[in-house]
Amino acid sequence: MIRGAGGLVELYQKIRKAVEVISSHKHNRSDITIMIDDISLMEVAACASFNYVSDFLHYCHTLTSEVGCSLVVLNHDDIYSTTIAPSLMLEMEYLANLVIKVEPLATGLATDVHGQVQ
Repeated sequence: MIRGAGGLVELYQKIRKAVEVISSHKHNRSDITIMIDDISLMEVAACASFNYVSDFLHYCHTLTSEVGCSLVVLNHDDIYSTTIAPSLMLEMEYLANLVIKVEPLATGLATDVHGQVQ
């Protein structure tokens, strides 16, 4: 589990190394996508430090610019949010080329509903 800045630095180094190895074998670097499934959980794991998560996002964004790959980040706005969660969303929107906001079903949660965003 990530604890503070050290864990995020270690995670970034692993991501950077993997991207460098993959990009050295691929002709089309745009096929590489870094996916962070839930940045809000990362904030919790980093002891609720917005600064650590913000720095991590900036490093990943810089890496995608250098290598020419993509970065996809999911954030659950409704859970695990701190009082500075709006700052995290603003930071992500600032770095993003595209923002997709998805709302829950009006009828509530449904485990038998599957779909996709195109």
